[in-house]
Amino acid sequence: MEWDQGGLVIFAGAAPQSISSNNVPLVTTTTTTTTTRFGRPQDTQPCKWVKAGMEFCSGAVNVSSVSATADGADWCLSPLNVPDRGPSAIHSLRLKLERVGHSLWVWYQIPTGSPYAMEPGAVGSTWKKMREVTWFFYGVEDKFIHVGVYASRPTSISRSDTVWDMMHRTTLSGSGPGGSGDSLVVEFEDLEIL
Repeated sequence: MEWDQGGLVIFAGAAPQSISSNNVPLVTTTTTTTTTRFGRPQDTQPCKWVKAGMEFCSGAVNVSSVSATADGADWCLSPLNVPDRGPSAIHSLRLKLERVGHSLWVWYQIPTGSPYAMEPGAVGSTWKKMREVTWFFYGVEDKFIHVGVYASRPTSISRSDTVWDMMHRTTLSGSGPGGSGDSLVVEFEDLEIL
């Protein structure tokens, strides 16, 4: 389905948090006023993140990446295909996130691209550079790096529907509970952090 996606995400800076009533202080105290930017004190280190993975868009399987800060985001998309087999032959992708100085390099590899590569040089040459995020690690302490996974499938439910309604409806543009027969399956294996 359009916009199905899954992959790795890396955060740098303050730990990502959701805004909830638990984060609001119960007692108000008077302190000296500090200059703020976009509602945050300037000394608060903003969170920045990059995600990379597979994404189905415009009828094709793509390798995609988004880099984001408090000021905005940038989306990068590149079609995946295997010579002589086309894009529909790709069902998995290997990702590598590499720190080089202050930069984050995003690499990808199609596992079926070179199944018989036995030499280290041949295996290494199958990795393709997707992007360099030159500012990602700038001003960030190592203890403020978080790595995770994500999977997403947009759905066409109205604001009045609930997730329970969606999961227990007999049909949602398809058959059976939860929607169509084309299930999104995202699996992760062999995570190495060096």
